Amino acid sequence: EIVTPYVVSEIRTSDGNLVSKTEPKIKKRVISEETASSILDALYSTVEEGTGKAAKVRGYSVAGKTGTGEQGRGSNLWYMASFVGNKVEDAFQTPTKKQNMGSTEQKLWNASVKMVEEGENRMQTISLSYTNRKTDGIEYIQELGQVGEFSDWVTLAKYLRSKYSYQSTDINYEWFIKEGSGYKWKFGVDMIHTKKFDEYILPAAHLKVENDFQRVYAKRNFNFGGGKSSLLAGINLGFNHNKKGEYVYEGSYAESDVVKDMYAKDILYMSSDYVTCGAEVTYSTLVNKAASLFVKGTCQYYSPDEELFEKRLYTSLSVGITF
Repeated sequence: EIVTPYVVSEIRTSDGNLVSKTEPKIKKRVISEETASSILDALYSTVEEGTGKAAKVRGYSVAGKTGTGEQGRGSNLWYMASFVGNKVEDAFQTPTKKQNMGSTEQKLWNASVKMVEEGENRMQTISLSYTNRKTDGIEYIQELGQVGEFSDWVTLAKYLRSKYSYQSTDINYEWFIKEGSGYKWKFGVDMIHTKKFDEYILPAAHLKVENDFQRVYAKRNFNFGGGKSSLLAGINLGFNHNKKGEYVYEGSYAESDVVKDMYAKDILYMSSDYVTCGAEVTYSTLVNKAASLFVKGTCQYYSPDEELFEKRLYTSLSVGITF
């Protein structure tokens, strides 16, 4: 929609009473609702299942746009992709007179580059990706005042109360032995560097964690039944090395044993060195020309160096249909 530009949104008195409010005037609609809905669905898909997965937030619908470039010819190709997103959330209480309890503003930048070198019976890829996510927490100072003929919450001020940042750099190498239109073997190496910084401005508190994670993995694909069914088996081995882990808390009950114990265990958990290994098996078969049935089982074992935490084994079983 094209809206007539305006500068003043509303005018209020020093007591917060509303004098006048500018209502947007729509000149015309640029695209139909059907077209706008289709574009929005495509932007949602970018985050849900496309190249913008790093912006996905559980429980929220996030839309975004990536940029992708391709260079090279024949068997040597370079792929470059980027994603930029911005998300604002507001928290309110009381349904009758909404009081703004706070807001969060999240800014996300993601970029990746991938080189593909393909031969007759094998293929190898090298990729580098970087993610930077920053979230600001905003606090509102409000009081119940008179707005026109009714009482409502009036915002007196708003302040930046907290800052959170997460950075991730991932280098990945994969080598494939091809078979038909897919692969028979896949071997890979992952090296991931992450940095987390969480700061609460008043009262002063912060948490810093920096980790290096390395992983090697292999997968074998078995095809049978004339190509209608397949069995994919994989194993992995990884190691996490902590480079930094610190926290400072000067809030309420800072000397409390309960508070100290909670923060001490929290930072130990996030900054622990550990070894992990796992395996997975996926069976899939064609149900008809448009659908496949799959059954996937996984198990992952974790052994932390920190004696406070026990060794753990996670298992999962999933069944589904893809179209």
